[in-house]
Amino acid sequence: MKSIIEVISLAFTIGLTGALALGPTLVATIESSLKGGWSAGPKVAAGHALVELAIFLLIIVGLAEATQQFSHYIAWIGGLALIAFGILTIRDCRKATFVDSQKNGRVNLI
Repeated sequence: MKSIIEVISLAFTIGLTGALALGPTLVATIESSLKGGWSAGPKVAAGHALVELAIFLLIIVGLAEATQQFSHYIAWIGGLALIAFGILTIRDCRKATFVDSQKNGRVNLI
């Protein structure tokens, strides 16, 4: 029983660190909420949960075993993609605008 509780606690902690990190899901939620109101948040969360469930099921049926020999390459490609997205975000942040509802106009955030 103790090992099940430890596994659930570890899984929750790892999931929480991913959920609390600033990233694309947060940006998608904020952008969707500004356009579609409060109901956009649960929709983004449900979409993300479906993707996570699909990945979880693939891991259970053996995807982890099949990709074990390629994990080093997958890690490098993922790391490079994160660096590239970070560079693109920094580069494009100067173009970001915010619609001010009180002034009815766009305001540059920087």
